[in-house]
Amino acid sequence: MRTVAIVLSVLMLSSPALAQSAGPRRPSLYAQSRALPIPSDRVASVATFEQGAPKPPRRTRSTTRKVLGGIAGGVGGFFGGGFLGAALEPDCNCDDPGFKGFLIGAPIGAVAGAIIGAKYF
Repeated sequence: MRTVAIVLSVLMLSSPALAQSAGPRRPSLYAQSRALPIPSDRVASVATFEQGAPKPPRRTRSTTRKVLGGIAGGVGGFFGGGFLGAALEPDCNCDDPGFKGFLIGAPIGAVAGAIIGAKYF
């Protein structure tokens, strides 16, 4: 194992020297693609982009949409977390199996759902 590590470290350290002594290299694919002519219909758009054309405005969501997304996510997360908590609780052979799991999972799901709903909806 030690021999393999030594051989690999020697190869890694000597690779820049090997690359320089290999002689002329072919241009990379990126360099070749830069040399291709640009179609005339795209010259103007490329020129404006290179000159620092303004970026399109970032689309922002209104506060109302964020609040409604948080409410919808909270309600969905409440029931989703409750049902998941009830399903994860082991069967106790009592009159309300899964109730404790529902009570634990529901608020956790509601908070997570509200955060996700306000962030992404």
